[in-house]
Amino acid sequence: MPCQGCLRDSISEFCETCVQTIFFGEPLIFPLLSFRREECAGLMREQATEVSIAGIQDKLGLYLENCSLMPTTTQIQYMLKPLPTESLEQFPEDLPANEHVTMQIARQAYSIPTALNAILFFDNGEPAYLCQRFDRKRGKKLRQEDFCQLSQCSEATEGPRYKYSRSYEDCGQLIKRYCETPAVQLDRLFTLIVFQYVFSNGDAHLKNFSLQVTDDGTFMLAPAYDLRSTHLHSSKKFMMALELFNDSYESPFFQKHGFFGRECFLELAKRMDLNSIRAQLMLTKFHSNQDKALRLIERSFLSAGAKKQYLADVKERLQAIAP
Repeated sequence: MPCQGCLRDSISEFCETCVQTIFFGEPLIFPLLSFRREECAGLMREQATEVSIAGIQDKLGLYLENCSLMPTTTQIQYMLKPLPTESLEQFPEDLPANEHVTMQIARQAYSIPTALNAILFFDNGEPAYLCQRFDRKRGKKLRQEDFCQLSQCSEATEGPRYKYSRSYEDCGQLIKRYCETPAVQLDRLFTLIVFQYVFSNGDAHLKNFSLQVTDDGTFMLAPAYDLRSTHLHSSKKFMMALELFNDSYESPFFQKHGFFGRECFLELAKRMDLNSIRAQLMLTKFHSNQDKALRLIERSFLSAGAKKQYLADVKERLQAIAP
């Protein structure tokens, strides 16, 4: 059976490695969630009055006690995302498995640091996505600023679509402005932007990127979070949440085909001052490691129909950035 954390073969719900990393060495006891799905709405309403949790999708704060995950408003160790209350156009039951496998692909196939995560199930079989908080270290909250905050974008200054009011090129400028060693962080950002395109995340907006302060007081890109294929749930095939460039530039490839290709991302790399040879290698890695990514989709907890659609979408995007 696949581990509900890393998707590798396991004799129980979680392999030993995931028990150690996700659950601090405490194997969860059955049932995995100690509260019923029907209780979630009430629990989330209670938490909403006690703690601010950013984002539109319903989230429930949890902590680990006596090998069981319990709702809490203080000392939150995990965020649980059950199925959303709003309806999705396609594959609504697959949203937790979508985010889970996409996060696993980022970490395992492309070495993108991500929040530790897993997929869990209620006693009625309904799935939920679990994410370990990464803004805590040794019990202390780390300083973290998302790209809306760093850009000083808000609804008051930019209007209701403020999260979409900058470009990915602008995101690179934020790295240069705040990071003392921008080259390493720009490489990470570039890989993450390309990942969002290849895996069809049409909602990777400014609040889905953050900088985190390290122990020595410097900024670095925070682990990736909220990675999922939005195409899987909507017939509207948005290419990306933000514009690639901060001007109206369109590459010859885009002018010909109407979608982004390899030369579009090489232009972005140039504008971000990335080494051109390294940018080529980073793009090529998406092809050289695709078998591992596709295997993870096959092993995931997605339904058969969702797997088929996800595989087709990924192959199409990989072809677009092919050498």
